[in-house]
Amino acid sequence: MSIHVLKTGAEAGVRRGSDLVLNNGGLMERKGEKIGWLAGWLGGFLWVLILAIIFMAQGKLLEGGIGLFLVAVAAVIITLQAPWRHPATVYWKLMLAPYGVFLISVVWVIWSFGGMAEAGLDWWMLVWFLPMMIPLGSLSKKTWSTDDSETTADENG
Repeated sequence: MSIHVLKTGAEAGVRRGSDLVLNNGGLMERKGEKIGWLAGWLGGFLWVLILAIIFMAQGKLLEGGIGLFLVAVAAVIITLQAPWRHPATVYWKLMLAPYGVFLISVVWVIWSFGGMAEAGLDWWMLVWFLPMMIPLGSLSKKTWSTDDSETTADENG
């Protein structure tokens, strides 16, 4: 991705690919990052939607309805907790609510299949969820307003 520093007039800022980040307090268009947040989180809940539809088709209306409700709650939380809505809040705090709904979804699917033993699972299989928590640590101090483009603009003059 090419980075161009613009130093004149109202367009002073940094152009990264098709995104323009203005360093004069103006509009910050970071489409790629916005798409990444929304599509990444919503894609992470796609399995819940698929299972909910399957449960509904099987006549398990309660299980399917709860699954659809969880997907709707996740979509609302993902949108409301978006980092551009809270530019000074660190990412790990913004990710707590979507992670919470995700963990509730795991409990929901285990319950829907009749419990751990009925689903053929044991407690050690839940260890596979630990790698999903890596972003909580790796993004712990990052905020939307202190992104990498600001440091790049400062380094380039």
